[in-house]
Amino acid sequence: MLGGEIFVHGHAGSYACARMKCGSIYARSCRAVPPAKEHPLNQNELATLIRVFELNPIHALIYKRWGL
Repeated sequence: MLGGEIFVHGHAGSYACARMKCGSIYARSCRAVPPAKEHPLNQNELATLIRVFELNPIHALIYKRWGL
């Protein structure tokens, strides 16, 4: 992945972020390949998830962001 954002409604799978150069993956769970790490969501990212997936704000708290 060379840039951008990927939104996954559920599990992102194994070997996620394997060839990532920059960008983010938003999903409930993921097995990211190092050096990618799990990061907490900020308010702007939560608002984007609620809008993209049409989620209840409580359910949006389950999602996380993976990136470099």
